[in-house]
Amino acid sequence: MLAAVLSAAVLGGCLGGDRAVASWELAPGQSLGPESTTFTALVTRVSCNNGVTGSVNEPGLGIGDDAVVVTFTVSPGRPESASCPGNDAVPYVVTLPEPLGTRSLVDGACESADVADSATCASGAVRRLP
Repeated sequence: MLAAVLSAAVLGGCLGGDRAVASWELAPGQSLGPESTTFTALVTRVSCNNGVTGSVNEPGLGIGDDAVVVTFTVSPGRPESASCPGNDAVPYVVTLPEPLGTRSLVDGACESADVADSATCASGAVRRLP
């Protein structure tokens, strides 16, 4: 599956010391349709970081026939020690290279076995069904 391939590329050891895995949700109040080419994601660092998500990096996009997989990372990377009060959600406008069409929107981080069991992925990886 496209999502698994993209997730493995981003999460499977390709993160440098300056990046950490992040999950996302759709910001409330959006109406996405087949012609949509942008949406706002609320991005949250998955690992502990004293309540701070950090800077959101440009997402990886996997465009398939049935799904658009969006995979975020944040910077800086994981601190040596941090408390876990829950990190803030940072808005990020995603621009797609083509209209969404009838595809689902999927959080690539939640497709990874390392992140799928986290609280941020409790609702699953699909963020929007057509």
